[in-house]
Amino acid sequence: MLPHTHLKTTSMEDALSATSAVLRSVEGGDARAFLLSAFIDDEALVLGRFQRAEDTLFDASTRHLVRRTGGPAWRASTGALYVALVLSSRDAITPTPPGKVLNRNLRGLIPMGRALGARFVYGGRELLSVGGHAVGLVSHGKTLGGAVLVECLI
Repeated sequence: MLPHTHLKTTSMEDALSATSAVLRSVEGGDARAFLLSAFIDDEALVLGRFQRAEDTLFDASTRHLVRRTGGPAWRASTGALYVALVLSSRDAITPTPPGKVLNRNLRGLIPMGRALGARFVYGGRELLSVGGHAVGLVSHGKTLGGAVLVECLI
């Protein structure tokens, strides 16, 4: 069974901070994989690791945060579900060829969506959809030590 923590309701900033702590723990050898989830209770623009706020189309008055993974900016809002999967390596759960990290590791979200009454589809890139409508954004990154982080905001 995969170790998991659900933070119930928290700020986006606290969820990202908790993810950083879990990443340090996994890199330190405490677990091969760890799943963290939280319902978000505030609003923020969450930039990808390599983005600058001035390069986005969002309102500058919105609080800006930066996550550890790349990809486009996310608009976090009250009620969103944040999910972070931290892996000691890309093969921590299942053999994963280079370039297939998201494909292999988002598979667990599909049954979760069905349990919630939503038929999630991951068609590649950074989107989860239901019925042809984008409902979630995903991204991933790798640390210098080889740990992998997969993040999702639904």
